[in-house]
Order: sequence, then structure tokens, then C-alpha cells
Amino acid sequence: MLADELDYVIGVDPHRDTHALAVVDVRSGGVVFEATAVADGEGYASVLRLADQHAPGRRVFAVEGSGSFGAGLTRFLVGHEERVLEVGTGSGYQAAVLAEMGARVFSIEIVAPLAKRAAADLDRLGYQRVHVRAGDGYRGWPSEAPFDAIIVTAAPETHGWTALTTSELAVARLVADGLTNREVADRLFVSPHTVNSHLRHVFTKLGINSRVALARFAHEYDMA
Repeated sequence: MLADELDYVIGVDPHRDTHALAVVDVRSGGVVFEATAVADGEGYASVLRLADQHAPGRRVFAVEGSGSFGAGLTRFLVGHEERVLEVGTGSGYQAAVLAEMGARVFSIEIVAPLAKRAAADLDRLGYQRVHVRAGDGYRGWPSEAPFDAIIVTAAPETHGWTALTTSELAVARLVADGLTNREVADRLFVSPHTVNSHLRHVFTKLGINSRVALARFAHEYDMA
């Protein structure tokens, strides 16, 4: 499994103007650092600096929805690294794009017929730097690990508790426990503005509009 090959996972939740990132310690499962970076070249460079500072050792970036707002960061990471694990091959289009940018891509698709077709198409088109297999992306590709970046292109859930990103989940649990936004910010070492932003996303994804509803939702989920 991926966890056997890693010390840290740097989860990135990309939005149009800013990207939220959270460094997760694989052994404990805890969030050890959170920050927000501007979605431009300087911001991407700051992401790498923060990774060097707060995620020493074996690490990977997990960029959610890299085909949309995360595309710029994805290109930046690929330009600085070489080995990429793509979770969710689909038609193989993004794997081909990554290969054109110089990356060596290992792509996993959970739907076997899609994986077979994408592999055949990529081979026919001459993409020798792309390797496709059918399987569960959660289990990774141990024989080829470690990777410099993980690109999560599979469509995530957009509603409900399981749709929350790592950063949003950390904020939601603390708010549900009764902490104020300021207290949450102090606990997670982020700004109140970042907490407010995450909380808005949490309310939208859960379809709620109050902290009381969030506390009820968290309790029901944990009891399920």
C-alpha cells in the first residue's frame, strides 16, 4: 500500500485563485501543517518550499481534480519531478499530456475495460513513458514506488461528509466540537480567513448553514 512507502502526503485542494494544502503524517494520520498558496508561479514555488520545510522524507503530492483548477500546479510539479502516479486513467488523455511534458507516468484505472482501452490507445500512439494497469488506486503501485507526485484525476464526491478534503475535515471536526473560528485557526496554525473559507466549503458540501447542524452531522456520521 502507498502508506508503506511514505512519510507524508501533501493534499492539495485547488480553487480558482488559491490552493489549500495540508501535510498529513502517514504514520499518525494527523494533519501537521496547513497553508494556502496563491494559484500562480510564485505560489507554486512556495508550495515546494513549504513541503521541504514541513514534509521532510518520503512524500507525495495528492492533487484533487488536477484537470481543472489544479492544472497549473500539476504542470509545475511535473516540471520539477519525473515519476508521477495518476489515479484514474479514464481515456488516457491526461496521462498523454503529462508524458508530453516529460513525466514518466504510472496510471491506475479501477474500471478494467477503460484501463485496457486506454493502454491500447496510448501504446498505439507511441506513448512509451505511460504505463497503465487496472486496479485500486488506494493500493498504489508498490513495485514502481516511490513516486514524486500523485495526481488524483478520478472524479471525487461533491456532497456529503466523504466529499470533504483533509483540510475541510480538520476544520469541520473542531468546529463540531465547539471551537470558535479563532480557536480553530490557532489549533491548526492557519489564519481565520482560511478557516472561514474551509467552513463555507463544508457548509456547501453538507447542505447545511449552521454550526449546530454541523455538530449534528458530525455526530451522526461518527455514530454510523
